[in-house]
Amino acid sequence: MQARLQEREQEEREIIAELANLEELLVQPMEIPEISDQTINEWTRAIREALTGEEITLARQALRQFVAKVVINGKAATLYYVLPLSTISRNDIAAPTGFEPVSPP
Repeated sequence: MQARLQEREQEEREIIAELANLEELLVQPMEIPEISDQTINEWTRAIREALTGEEITLARQALRQFVAKVVINGKAATLYYVLPLSTISRNDIAAPTGFEPVSPP
């Protein structure tokens, strides 16, 4: 019984140490910035122009900033995407980033 008690006490110490390590690793979530409809519309327009334009480099850049990964399973595919936003500006507005907008010809 004494040996079993010592094993359990050792397990308890290890669990407490692991819990302390995990608590140190906890990250507090950031406050999510509000993104205006105008910002999203401008970003969408810039992406659309890059994808429909003749400049392949801009189209690839637009896809890289938008598509995180594509998972293909048989005849179905799942697209994982991100909204590429920079840090909040001094006006507390998040702005699109990732590529230069297409200039009008």
